[in-house]
Amino acid sequence: MCEAFRIATDFFLPPYELQYRVGALYILYALYETQPHKPKYKIRMCLDHWRSAKHLMETLKCQGHLDAVYIFNQLKMNKAFIFTAMPKKMIFHSSYMELKPEQNPTERWLDRHRHSLITESFDDTTLEVRFDTQKFRTTFLKGKSKHGCRKLFYFCSKGRESHLAANIL
Repeated sequence: MCEAFRIATDFFLPPYELQYRVGALYILYALYETQPHKPKYKIRMCLDHWRSAKHLMETLKCQGHLDAVYIFNQLKMNKAFIFTAMPKKMIFHSSYMELKPEQNPTERWLDRHRHSLITESFDDTTLEVRFDTQKFRTTFLKGKSKHGCRKLFYFCSKGRESHLAANIL
């Protein structure tokens, strides 16, 4: 979608003739209003492009093309533009450059963060709790327990929080 906005924006700006620029404005409006993404992608505009777009609107007003001015004002009211320093997105991280087109954004995010999710969810204390739980369970099942209680709660403290790691029997 961003690439379609970039191509249409190129035709919206000089040196193209007035007809091409107005056609590009209609294409930008159609793309913005019909995109299925929530939240909607915005149209990137640097300040030089914004000045030329405002100049185009003044020209269209003088010539009586109020429908195109209305479309532009609708885009402004819907906050369809994002004002940036550069017309293209500048990316320096290598993992963003290797985008797989068949993946959706959620799958790409999972691919980049899968290792950190696994290490955060299953660290050494989790494995220790599992080993201790199995040891306590075998102790209870053999009847070698020193305590007469039927339920044993093993708490593993991590930081400020205290988590219930296992409930045996």
